Amino acid sequence: ELRSQIQVVEGEGEGSATVVRQLNDRLQQARIAAGLIPLTGSGIVIQLEDSKLPVPPDGSGSDYLVGSRDIRVVVEELWAAGAEAIAVNGERITPTSAVIDVGASLLVNSAYLTPPYQISALGPPDLYDGLSASAGFVDFVRARSAGYGIGVSLAEPATVDVPAFVGTVTLRYSRPIPSAAPSASPAAGGG
Repeated sequence: ELRSQIQVVEGEGEGSATVVRQLNDRLQQARIAAGLIPLTGSGIVIQLEDSKLPVPPDGSGSDYLVGSRDIRVVVEELWAAGAEAIAVNGERITPTSAVIDVGASLLVNSAYLTPPYQISALGPPDLYDGLSASAGFVDFVRARSAGYGIGVSLAEPATVDVPAFVGTVTLRYSRPIPSAAPSASPAAGGG
């Protein structure tokens, strides 16, 4: 009987170790998804540079500069092509990142960035193929490069580094928003 109790205790220990290992794996995946861990691997680097063309008298100078919209289009196209992690001039893009025009520079997360802008993306070996097959990316390059002289270059280095997000992930000011519709209390219902 003692021998069977020892086997039960050992079995519980193995089960606990498995649960802890699974929880640690899920925590690591959550940290990666939140951008809290620096990553290195295969990927591509896209550089966007302001146009060197003279602005025509009837043109707008902002059309000849790389802006937040350009960065957002490239980032969205990279995500769609299978990118797993992205940074702009060393600023990790996370689900809460904002890219905002501030004069002739950009505000990404809480960092002011100036051109040229390097967008580094980690992903599968066919990331470049997926991006170049995207009609949205091809149209973007055609419109911005051919139309306004925005410099767009792409490189596939042996490895790409994407740093960790260095901003805060703590919510400082939040509160629940009351719902107009009544909701069931947790005690009601069942399941």
